[in-house]
Amino acid sequence: MKAHLRSLLISLAAVLICVVLTAIILAALPSAGTEQFNFAQSLKVIGQTIWNRVLLPRSPGAETGYRNWIQTLQSATPILLTGLAAAVAFRANVLNIGAQGQYVLGASAGAAVGIYMHAGGAVLLIPLLLLAAMAAGALFASIAAALERWRNVPVVLSTLLLNFVALEFLRYLLQGPMRARSEGGTLLDPQSQQLPEAAQLPEFFSPTPGQGLHLGFFIALVSVSACASWARTKRPPDSRA
Repeated sequence: MKAHLRSLLISLAAVLICVVLTAIILAALPSAGTEQFNFAQSLKVIGQTIWNRVLLPRSPGAETGYRNWIQTLQSATPILLTGLAAAVAFRANVLNIGAQGQYVLGASAGAAVGIYMHAGGAVLLIPLLLLAAMAAGALFASIAAALERWRNVPVVLSTLLLNFVALEFLRYLLQGPMRARSEGGTLLDPQSQQLPEAAQLPEFFSPTPGQGLHLGFFIALVSVSACASWARTKRPPDSRA
């Protein structure tokens, strides 16, 4: 019990130190707008922003809802999943530095399934979307595995460089075949079409569509629990880079 409490306190202290150091660095930067702030004023603005936008459950002007907390958890979900992907690889002593590229390819595949597959409804579409995302990310990661197996290319190098390949492929998709168009056929800003409602994950804690906490956060929590249980029972192999 003491070991778990100590680990929790260390994690909380690390988060607090990161927030404080980030606030100090941002406050030390020159003001970007017409209104100039000194260091103390900038630090005060940053502190107020953190309090009003992160720590409070809702903005001071709102009367109901948990919009601030929901936005924080929504933003944390992809970071949690990609961090978990890296942690599992590190636990296996494989230095996978390509979680960003694998995430981008997975997101692209999932979006393609959601946008272009119009049959089956949410019961079929959402599982297929998630499976396509996982399969695309795993397939992209397998390139580094194949290079290491047959060409002796270090995984840490190939996965790092493959990130840029994934980003350029995403750029190609958003400027080419997946670029959104208006009803008149005019090209819109480089982005994909919006996912249809049947391809969007269910949301909770908000009656307004698009403002709730979606199912992905809870999938991430289950994934963390499963991987933590696996990590406690599996002995890591020899280190490989």
